[in-house]
Amino acid sequence: MRLSPVMAVIATATVIDNRMIPKVNLPVDTLFNRTGEHRLVLVTCGGRFLTDVGRYTDNIVVTAVPVGA
Repeated sequence: MRLSPVMAVIATATVIDNRMIPKVNLPVDTLFNRTGEHRLVLVTCGGRFLTDVGRYTDNIVVTAVPVGA
């Protein structure tokens, strides 16, 4: 079996927004809306860690747009 080389695409983006949002208020439908301009939305854990339930209180949401867009 012969494997073909993997093509890689490198893209550059500019961060346009960075905010902390409580998990209970995370606007999932807005963040992952597929209409409009191209953008990259990164969601990760943030805020205080609640050891009793094993999760963070908030999400950090970073939004970026492609350079040249």
